[in-house]
Amino acid sequence: MARDTRLGNKDELEAFQETLFRAIQSSHLNFLLGAGASCPGVAPAGQVESDILELLKAEKVREADKKTIQFLKQFKQPMSELLGEDRSDNVGKSLRHYVDFVQTIDILLSERKTNLLPRQASIFTTNYDLFIECASEQCPSILLNDGFNRVPSLNNLHKFAPERLFDATHHTGNHYDYTAELPSINLIKLHGSMTWERQGNDVVYRVMDFDKVSATKEDDAKAVATTLQSVAIVLPTQRKFQQTIIERTYYDLLRIFANVMERENSLLIAFGFSFRDEHILEIVKRALRNPTLKLIICCYATDEVEELQQKFASYNNVGLLIPETTGQLDFPRLNSLLRAVGPPKVPT
Repeated sequence: MARDTRLGNKDELEAFQETLFRAIQSSHLNFLLGAGASCPGVAPAGQVESDILELLKAEKVREADKKTIQFLKQFKQPMSELLGEDRSDNVGKSLRHYVDFVQTIDILLSERKTNLLPRQASIFTTNYDLFIECASEQCPSILLNDGFNRVPSLNNLHKFAPERLFDATHHTGNHYDYTAELPSINLIKLHGSMTWERQGNDVVYRVMDFDKVSATKEDDAKAVATTLQSVAIVLPTQRKFQQTIIERTYYDLLRIFANVMERENSLLIAFGFSFRDEHILEIVKRALRNPTLKLIICCYATDEVEELQQKFASYNNVGLLIPETTGQLDFPRLNSLLRAVGPPKVPT
């Protein structure tokens, strides 16, 4: 069964930190981020997915598409703020959380004592937003690999190439014969991104035109369909698995996620993710048959614990981080826990 670590228990917390230190030093480091990671900058989808599904079951396709456009329009304000300089308190707060997170990963990779593992961490996320990309711009010491092939292009369009993920970058001295791998983050957006645009049979890098989406008339079925067709994200409906299977890009990303979890000595830290996505939950459960995989799930509040315990009751390689009864395990708390990881104490 899943093993619990109560952050309010000093002994359990110290034991967890020692275990986490050893895991980071000897394992492939991976994170799974859900909608909760981008709060309060972007509000979670809530019941949008189930509402759209009910409309589709009732064969009300136009109403479902209208609801989807309304969902996308909610991103205009926070993403416009993020890409600009005049940011609200909520957007600015979420960006600071992500910057601290990326900087923390940089520290963990830089202080890794082994050369047997790549100096890389992988972030898997179902979020469409641009917080990680924006945060990486403020952390130049670590490279962000988002899977786009950025070779010189006369039309200035960069195509998405999943095979470029996990590429390593090395720095070589000009006068002395040495090579050093630069810390890097592989960013795998399982449901697509607002930096993706469909162009024929390819996905190219282009930030979504939020003004165009916002200007789409919800009562114009043709305009709505055209806008949704151009968006390169898996929309929040239960049709997404069908889309994922049909479209090569999304299928490749799910396959990469599954393969990474199958590697020997892998660590996956899940934050802001409820595991209510049945398809990702199925992949994770299947991967947990790998006894060298360690899954750590951050529970935002104590009311999430029972549901997660039931989902992972059959697995001994799953650990739940549980906050105090009146506390929360938010993004700053996670960053603090990761930064506090140090060498295990030697008994005196």
